[in-house]
Amino acid sequence: MGVEELRYDEDGCILPCNLRHDSQYFVPDAEEKGAAGADGLNTSAYLFAYFEGRGERQEELRFAVSEDALHWKALNGNSPVIASDTISNTGGIRDPHILRGEGDDGFFMVATDMNVRKNGWGFNPGIVMLHSDDLIHWSHSAIDFPKAYPEAFGDVKWVWAPQTICDPNVGKYLVYFTVCRKDAQQPDSINPQRSTLDFYCAYATADFRGFEQEPRLMFSAAYGAIDGDIVIDDRGLYHFFYKGNVKDEVS
Repeated sequence: MGVEELRYDEDGCILPCNLRHDSQYFVPDAEEKGAAGADGLNTSAYLFAYFEGRGERQEELRFAVSEDALHWKALNGNSPVIASDTISNTGGIRDPHILRGEGDDGFFMVATDMNVRKNGWGFNPGIVMLHSDDLIHWSHSAIDFPKAYPEAFGDVKWVWAPQTICDPNVGKYLVYFTVCRKDAQQPDSINPQRSTLDFYCAYATADFRGFEQEPRLMFSAAYGAIDGDIVIDDRGLYHFFYKGNVKDEVS
């Protein structure tokens, strides 16, 4: 656990920590797009968190910004904004997801704790959770599932693609992700009828450093699934999108 500090200049390059924070994109106080802050700068934009699949530092967090969600600019010259070995157990992160919280709750980010370049695809222990009030200072915690929950997740092979959503019914933040067991060809020992690429979820603690309770099964697709995304519409109806673990038969 710790805190990371990021500062950017007008060109999106990281500033030394002793310089004033001047980036027009990282003053997230305005509620309406295009609104101006006290200094006249645009204080609202779209922020995209991502990782790359090439190079020595491919599995590290990067940011891009856009004013219309169509045209994007990579910040910091497309270089990492936080070193993965300072926030993860494996030294790498993948699949980062960032969420702007409700009201004054700040910003929430989760990512897969995995270093494929170093360790391959065989195993990853869990996820990384980060929180910030200003997109500059980040607290972080790495959750190792086999160590934290040895009885329920001692046979974990992968914990992938976490995301966060605010549950308005309870006023808490729900983190959900895909879990794969070590023997993906066989049903798990707890529930023989369950597939081995399932979605689990848990409410985050108030400090966003862990879970209130042991993660529980959220959804089990017929052939397994990954990369889930929950969206709430204007009627309060939840929609769950995911990639099914199936392939069309090729003749």
